[in-house]
Amino acid sequence: MKILVIHNTLWAHYKSVLFEEIQKKTVAPHEFHVLQIARSELSRKGMEAPEVRYQYHYTLLFDNFIEHVPAVKEIAAVLRFIYQYQPDIINVTGYASSASTLPAILFGRLLGKKVVMSSESTRKDKTRSFLKEIIKKIAVRLCSGFVVFGRSSEEYLIELGASPHQILVRKAAVVDNETLEQEYRNALNAPLFPEITTPRNFIYTGRMAPEKNILLLVKAFRELQTPGWGLILVGNGPELPLIRKEAHAPHIYLYDAVAWTEIPRFFSKADCFILPSRSEPWGLVINEAMVCGLAVIVSEACGCAPDLVNGNGYLIEPDDLDSLKKSMSAMMSDPEPEQKRQRSLELIRSFSVHSVASAYVEALQKL
Repeated sequence: MKILVIHNTLWAHYKSVLFEEIQKKTVAPHEFHVLQIARSELSRKGMEAPEVRYQYHYTLLFDNFIEHVPAVKEIAAVLRFIYQYQPDIINVTGYASSASTLPAILFGRLLGKKVVMSSESTRKDKTRSFLKEIIKKIAVRLCSGFVVFGRSSEEYLIELGASPHQILVRKAAVVDNETLEQEYRNALNAPLFPEITTPRNFIYTGRMAPEKNILLLVKAFRELQTPGWGLILVGNGPELPLIRKEAHAPHIYLYDAVAWTEIPRFFSKADCFILPSRSEPWGLVINEAMVCGLAVIVSEACGCAPDLVNGNGYLIEPDDLDSLKKSMSAMMSDPEPEQKRQRSLELIRSFSVHSVASAYVEALQKL
């Protein structure tokens, strides 16, 4: 059996650790290969970890940002690789994560290959249109099985026409738990960030883009201004200049984007991660925060909300300032914060790279 995964960017570290584990579990005569379309994407610029060595079999088509790859060239290169490699199973990412996704599904089926779709999308993460939903339903019907991030993505696939028995792997929203845990432990006793003078802190790390709703978070914090609490913001993006202007207030600490391996250093100074997004297919940064034992406040628009917020924090309505302030106040007045920390660690254990990789290889062999 030859498995070919078609993935949009090589940079995605959370996928790399999963690909590496799948590679370990794929033994001869079976083969596992990842076709990476581009090196990274513009929105992730500055977040790459230096000198990464990927321990799985892959081919990189374009050593560039995916936004700079012409669609025609991408589609031609992907279809050519499929024809030359002749996989038994093609695993695509989503419905249209790049220009070549739908052509790859159609081409694979024309060649008589089985197609598996990995999906994190939910009915809430973006504005829907009739035409897009029709295209998605066609794509779903062409697939033999599905790998889902969590409950929200599974429910959406079934709504689009997938059968429950076609869900091959669940809880596939995984990150590099071991590296994050190690970096977090190393940072706990290190003399980091002397400018952070508040003993307890909220934190957000990631892209500073409109859909992330960071201006709402800044406004909520400024209006609360509870002594002893700060707000740490780490990232870059199109909304950064406006955020920088609004965040000019006491105990708001703003930092540029850093490599993902450095994020646990900031987590070591924080107590609660806040993700107030208007749109978020999953929100893997919540996984990262929970691996480091942080409590969470998460928008109900995030795909991870049903799986990862349960006794370890609060859900909020997107764009609801009062809802966010109420949850932040509850977090600040919590008499037993250690309980939320332990609950985060307990919940995130079931999202394991090892268990997902084992389920993936077993399911595709049966398929």
